[in-house]
Amino acid sequence: MAGPTVDNYFPDSSGCHVFWIKSPEPGVTVDTRTFVPGETPPPDGTDAKAHPMRVEYVGCHVDYPGPGYPPAGTGCENGSVISEKQGCGVRVALTGPTRVGDYTGTLKFELSLLCAGAEIAPCDRVTSPPPSAEHPITAHWPVTCSIKLHTDNGYYADSHVVCDLAGQ
Repeated sequence: MAGPTVDNYFPDSSGCHVFWIKSPEPGVTVDTRTFVPGETPPPDGTDAKAHPMRVEYVGCHVDYPGPGYPPAGTGCENGSVISEKQGCGVRVALTGPTRVGDYTGTLKFELSLLCAGAEIAPCDRVTSPPPSAEHPITAHWPVTCSIKLHTDNGYYADSHVVCDLAGQ
């Protein structure tokens, strides 16, 4: 089983990132998601303020890293279901004209999957009792994503998302 941003590095100049996961149908549920803005650039001698980064949970389509990857039909809202066929979208943006430089933030997901066997992660970690078709068990795990955003002009930004698949 993979995780959001299967290659764990998902740059996209539009600020939109599609999260998807290889899993058995019906897919993995996004139980909760939270975003915490992080560092802003230091003062640069201008009057420009450093506005914090924000995320929007939106449906978007990204052709990176190539054709055949699922579109994001919905935003990554609580209760969204993601799979190999359907992703969810997060757009990284600035809250307004802002100071040139680097911004950071942390996006956290709590995911769950109904396990009808122990063949795949995280189902293979459920042991008491082990999941089976007769007695499926829901496994839960966290995914933490670090977001880095850079702007050269105070408006347009390039963003990168790297996820730690701790539960995998």
